[in-house]
Amino acid sequence: MLVRASKDFIYGGISIAKGEFFELKGYRNDVKLLGLGYVKEAKAKERNEGLPCDCGKTFASQVELNSHREKTHKVKEKIKVS
Repeated sequence: MLVRASKDFIYGGISIAKGEFFELKGYRNDVKLLGLGYVKEAKAKERNEGLPCDCGKTFASQVELNSHREKTHKVKEKIKVS
């Protein structure tokens, strides 16, 4: 099942960031993740319209993508001021 993370957490030993799209693998606590609101079911169309990171992960919004980049890749976007 394709889901979108509602908060940061570790899933199967992999760090998942808020807003990231990923597939549930059928682990025994997957139902709990849905019930507790850690993830929400997503449509494939949502993922296709998501924003990709250079590392291959896909995010739902620019804010979440930027947060992931800053935390994981230590990248800060530089804004030009005219």
